[in-house]
Amino acid sequence: MTLKGITYRLSQARQRLTYAAQSTNSFARLRLDSHKRSCQVAAVMVGRNDDYMPDFAHRLRATIAWNVRAIVDEVVFVEWNPPDDRELLATSLVKEFSQVKCYVVPREIHQKVCHNPRLPLMEYHAKNVGIRRAQAPWIIATNADVAISVDTVRALSEMPFSDEMAWTAQRIDINWTEWRQEP
Repeated sequence: MTLKGITYRLSQARQRLTYAAQSTNSFARLRLDSHKRSCQVAAVMVGRNDDYMPDFAHRLRATIAWNVRAIVDEVVFVEWNPPDDRELLATSLVKEFSQVKCYVVPREIHQKVCHNPRLPLMEYHAKNVGIRRAQAPWIIATNADVAISVDTVRALSEMPFSDEMAWTAQRIDINWTEWRQEP
């Protein structure tokens, strides 16, 4: 290995350690705060039990558990055009989480709205279904496997809510290889 390679790897390791230390510190401060918010927050998520990713149901449950614990008061899950040969995700979600409300959009409605046979899920139509049914005045339209970061939770907890405000957040993708097979 060259000196340049070693320097690069050390720099990457330092950046990762710094990020981990900052995240741990933020999480510890969050746990100590009472994090009272001035407003309730709903998370709107969409999905279907079609093995789009093999561990989707597991990641969905983990995400809901974290988001409800951290910041979300209400989860609206829209199961769009569920496959006939699979169990509904909605059934188990409402049993597992008291904060979850589920809406199932059947194939008949999907076929009236969508004329592309290769498009089984209309994400933004489904999110609109959820947004219209959310009860909380603040809504996070998110993906079903997005855990709201500790820094975002702190910012939302400390920020006064206003009808004049809208939030956006940068998304950071984490390379998830848990379910992938080695060649």
